[in-house]
Amino acid sequence: MKLCFISQDIAGSNIFEIIARDAPRKFVSCTHLAFGKPGALDEQEVLKDVRFARATFLGMSSNEKLSRLEIEAGLAAYAAGQTVYLFADLPTSVCRPFYKKAFSNKAVQVLIPTEDVRALARRTFPKAKIHAVGNPWWESFCFSGADAGKMKNKLGLSSDETFVLCAGTKSPMVNFPLFNDAILALQGLGMTSKIKIVLCLHGGDILEPRYYSEFAEFGRAIICPPGIASTDLVRECELVIQCASTTGVAAAYAGKPVIDYIQPLARSRLRVNGAYPWFLSKQGASFETGTLGDLKKITRLLLDRNSILFRTGLLMQEKHFPKIERKGEVLKNIFTIIDSNTPAL
Repeated sequence: MKLCFISQDIAGSNIFEIIARDAPRKFVSCTHLAFGKPGALDEQEVLKDVRFARATFLGMSSNEKLSRLEIEAGLAAYAAGQTVYLFADLPTSVCRPFYKKAFSNKAVQVLIPTEDVRALARRTFPKAKIHAVGNPWWESFCFSGADAGKMKNKLGLSSDETFVLCAGTKSPMVNFPLFNDAILALQGLGMTSKIKIVLCLHGGDILEPRYYSEFAEFGRAIICPPGIASTDLVRECELVIQCASTTGVAAAYAGKPVIDYIQPLARSRLRVNGAYPWFLSKQGASFETGTLGDLKKITRLLLDRNSILFRTGLLMQEKHFPKIERKGEVLKNIFTIIDSNTPAL
């Protein structure tokens, strides 16, 4: 049985890479994964592979431009009588308006990360079958097994130095105020001599790293070397400052506090793409603010392991992101769904 996986975004690409890699031998997988890099996929090759598949999986990428090819391929597969799977890597993925427009009247299969998203998915895709299967990328956060101090060494830090991780997004419009204010928050607290700040750029950022070099030159920040993802760093940091990123999920599984710094323009951007309200802050697993003054206050409290705010956030993380004890459970769920819902030739 041939399965075709298509994703432009980093999250969907990581998920589909895991599924295709670990699929039972009876499945033959072809993957078209851009990992957030614009223009990385060949449209003709994608559509050609879709023609010969029994099932097509779409990564539900985070904006309309990135999703265009996914949706085009999915509609072609659906018209050809294939089983089409929409994989929602985040609870908010099911709210993406461009996917709703394309598939709300189609009998597709929608794979969601948690059971509490089912009602929302049902409203968006009323003719679909909804399956709560988990997220294999999230599962991998629980079994990363990185050696203590390994990432600090790659950042040029000694084992006894501590750092705050600031995770970038695809959008420079979001990144510049995010990085700037994260640095100012630590400077305002007089902590930059004791705690370093590491800026980790998103793999789908349209700007080259050199455009952010002045944050290192004038803000004394460390810019993460290429090839290191922000999710690789959460276990060794003290705090994550981000703007609606999957890095916050990795931090929640690791028991690290998270601040979602979402300013008005970033909030508007998220809302257009169906990602606001942001689910982590809505759950209480992160603390959301949009002002520098509040960012300073929350940063100070979350760096204090004895503060009520820190302990409250940790409890909410443990509630919504309980440790996964058995590796491979999510993939087992996914392959069971494929077997049950994809007709053989």
